[in-house]
Amino acid sequence: AFWGCAVMFILALSSVPKFVHNSSKIQSSEVVSILQGGRMLVSNRQFVLILLGALGGGIAMAFANSYFFSYMKELGADTATSGLALTISTIAEVPVLFFGNQLIKKFNPFYIYVFGLFLTGFRLVLFGLAFTAQQALFIQLLGGLTFPLMLVSSVALIADYAPPGLNATAQGIFSAVYFGIGIGLGGFLGGILMDHIGAKGMASVFSVITLLVVVIIFLISKRVDLNSRKIARKFYLG
Repeated sequence: AFWGCAVMFILALSSVPKFVHNSSKIQSSEVVSILQGGRMLVSNRQFVLILLGALGGGIAMAFANSYFFSYMKELGADTATSGLALTISTIAEVPVLFFGNQLIKKFNPFYIYVFGLFLTGFRLVLFGLAFTAQQALFIQLLGGLTFPLMLVSSVALIADYAPPGLNATAQGIFSAVYFGIGIGLGGFLGGILMDHIGAKGMASVFSVITLLVVVIIFLISKRVDLNSRKIARKFYLG
């Protein structure tokens, strides 16, 4: 597995020089200080909601990243079946990532984002209710509608809500919350839950946390103008 991973990373590295960045699109008038941009981001309720979703999604992702094999072992699955489950989830992600731009054009990215988080919690509910490894394999098909939906929609949302000149910084903050704080916190809580109620119980607890975040985001969004995707940019420019 490690040798195979190394080969795939080398193949990915070979594609990097083919990336083209058009720096001419960045105007000097759009450059602001990181501190000023940070204050703008914190004062933007839309962006705060995105980060709240990233925290919930990261906690849920810790289950898939760190404890899924332990979960499958509880269901009586062997290593090959556990590997197959991860393969199914990975393949299920491809269509959403490939056609993600079409989804963004047809639907409000914010609602796609929240829907992806909701399905993340719903999948954890199903994991908590499953009794066989075969059931878990079918549940893994939902993997294509969880993290990929959040990833594609978050990129579009942050591109609109970030202060001019701080798009990459905002994307970095999102990644830090999701892949850093969220997954780290989920890994810590998951270890405690694993010792006391097992992997299935952990999935159930994480499902409650994730769906609770969805409810909070939904309630707060009622007080936030989400109709105009450019409202944040208008706010920043005064």
